[in-house]
Amino acid sequence: MGPFKRRVSKNKTLRKFEILMTFASMAKPRYNYHKRVVAYIDILGFKHIVDSTLTATGKPRTRTVNDVAGIYRIIRSSIMRHIRYVSATPAGSDSRFTYFSDSIVVSFKPGKEWELADWLSSLRHMQMDLLQTDVICRGAVTYGYLVHTKGMLFGPALVRAYLLESKEAKYPRIIVDPAIAERASLAPPTYMSHTGWPADLDFIFRDDDGHYYIDYLLKTVDECMEAGYEYEIFCHITRLKQIIEDGIGERDETVRLKYQWMQIKFNSMLKRYRTMKYWSFLNSIDGADPEIIGRMRRIQSL
Repeated sequence: MGPFKRRVSKNKTLRKFEILMTFASMAKPRYNYHKRVVAYIDILGFKHIVDSTLTATGKPRTRTVNDVAGIYRIIRSSIMRHIRYVSATPAGSDSRFTYFSDSIVVSFKPGKEWELADWLSSLRHMQMDLLQTDVICRGAVTYGYLVHTKGMLFGPALVRAYLLESKEAKYPRIIVDPAIAERASLAPPTYMSHTGWPADLDFIFRDDDGHYYIDYLLKTVDECMEAGYEYEIFCHITRLKQIIEDGIGERDETVRLKYQWMQIKFNSMLKRYRTMKYWSFLNSIDGADPEIIGRMRRIQSL
């Protein structure tokens, strides 16, 4: 083969490569920032949970491995209930969910105020569901620029949510940026959420340090009371008490402080519900179990 033919062959190969690269560039996905509400959530004590999946000799415990997988199923189920409910709306169809190890990120494109309020309520129900498996979490909700797809997750909003969770949240609570709380407060004062309960925004409290947070203690008892679920109230309170009792006995002071915060909130909740008006209401519910109500009244503060 002469030099001319070799040069032509080389040029043809180079041209094919350039064409392939052009098509590859055209097919390459392009990412843009979008303003999204984002929650960054951390499962507390996850190292201990994972450590429990192995025996002392390093062999897997199948049951506890499945228990850890069950935690993720609870989280996903709680969040997906919200996504299915508003799936016909722009916010619902654009909800995203990502988790890795002890970190969970949920985001959506904000729509109407009631959608935002309902979305925040879904985070509260997630915390309540996790409590039934003795799992507590901490997190932060903020708003800003974010890329959140199946394979990509980054942006200033995620960084801010992470910093709020790791530096400001401190206790087992999900704190809410003031701008988010203010926007959610514009929702109608009373509407029915997908849970079937009135979803007023009285589950967003302002804590002693000035941070807004999603309450999962008082509001839960309120909802069960309104629905006539005295047994659910009893189960929720006793489960909480056991979790806190176990936690405040920890040797690590940083861990103990988290449960001491829960202890303060728990005692405040009991104080509120030890009023005669509340117990009279429970006793007036058709079919209310007097034995359960009596056991509830005997629950002591921590």
